[in-house]
Amino acid sequence: MNAEIETYSKHIRKQIADIQAALNGLSEEQLNRRPEVTGANSGYVIATHVFGNARAWVLGIACGQELRRDRPAEFASRGTYAELRRAADALSGEIDEALGALDPSLLDERPEPSGVLWGEGEPYEVSRREALAHVLEHASMHLGQLQLTRDLIVAESAQLKFTKMQGTGNDFLFVESKDDGRDWAALSRAMCDRHLGVGADGLMVVLPSERADVRMRLFNADGSEAEVSGNGVRCLVKYAIERGLATPVAGRVTIEAIHGVLDAEAIVNDGGVSAVRLSMGPPRFAPQEVPVLAEMEPVIDFPLDFDGQRLAVTCLSMGNPHAVLFVDEPVESYPLETIGPKIERHPAFPERVNFGVAHVSAPERMEVRVWERGVGETLACGSGCCAAVVAARLRGYVGDRVVVEQAGGELAVEWDGKGDVFLIGPAEFVFDGEWRES
Repeated sequence: MNAEIETYSKHIRKQIADIQAALNGLSEEQLNRRPEVTGANSGYVIATHVFGNARAWVLGIACGQELRRDRPAEFASRGTYAELRRAADALSGEIDEALGALDPSLLDERPEPSGVLWGEGEPYEVSRREALAHVLEHASMHLGQLQLTRDLIVAESAQLKFTKMQGTGNDFLFVESKDDGRDWAALSRAMCDRHLGVGADGLMVVLPSERADVRMRLFNADGSEAEVSGNGVRCLVKYAIERGLATPVAGRVTIEAIHGVLDAEAIVNDGGVSAVRLSMGPPRFAPQEVPVLAEMEPVIDFPLDFDGQRLAVTCLSMGNPHAVLFVDEPVESYPLETIGPKIERHPAFPERVNFGVAHVSAPERMEVRVWERGVGETLACGSGCCAAVVAARLRGYVGDRVVVEQAGGELAVEWDGKGDVFLIGPAEFVFDGEWRES
């Protein structure tokens, strides 16, 4: 290897090592997280892109090896620091070997590179020497970007802004983000802990949407991801409007959830959202849509056996699975704290279930308590209220509009027996805060 080629080899390999070292010490979650800056990429993506470019331009363009480059895969990559270190070591070895075999008299040759290796823009002839210089320039530019990305991620990790809200006592922590790949489950477990964290029934991640005003992901206190929450979405509507994320059109906003787009009507008084009328969509009764291991539709008086007891429950989906038990006595006397967890994890429910206990006191009034999947008993459960009203109407117990009493307050539910179910109730801010992460 002559002196010039050896100099290129040494500096390129040093930059690969510097790229790797810039990410040392980040957790896997931090390594794969994008900063809260428009157009930003994760540290892992930037490093993978630099390695891909170096491999294409050194091995392919400068040394004439036959290889292909997958740029979209570079920008979609995720992985661990150990994987990144192995990739860096392997690439350094390949570059050292290839440049060691490069004839110095060929440095001024100008082969026409293929578009596959080139990257962005139309390829044009470059000398092998220019290709090596490009690798150094490209890596140097991205090293600065990578160091900034690391600093931003560390700063964001140190203090995460959140807002606590509640709807009839069902409380949630709201975090705005553009990063879908973060370990939100772990964060939810930490933040929602009522002794060691902030304390809440769930973590609501507010994301940008291409289909609606905002997109939501909801994580229960145990870290499991929920499909929807009536109380949580009502809080989200107030949050989105009053924090400037959504502008109501004819009083309405839309929310993208796991199973589709929800429509909500904001009731505004004195410039603020005092209540929300939320369309929960139509109830679903097919056993596979709940899901429940039953052979009837609708699933009414479905027998559940456990601990020598048998309960007859009505099962349906309100975007999430529910089982409703009707009792003659006031719901406050029902042993929900002992029976709830057993029904939640009953083998008849492949994805677990929200278990509601309901007492109908009048055709327009009910009491409900709900053991929520992944949370436990909550002061209120919006989708649980909807499920209880739908189940009661299927049995002919109630009319089209019912006021549902829960420990956290009252909600109104409307269902005409064939269309969407509507949930009406308040939502309130509790406080804003910052969560310091280790």
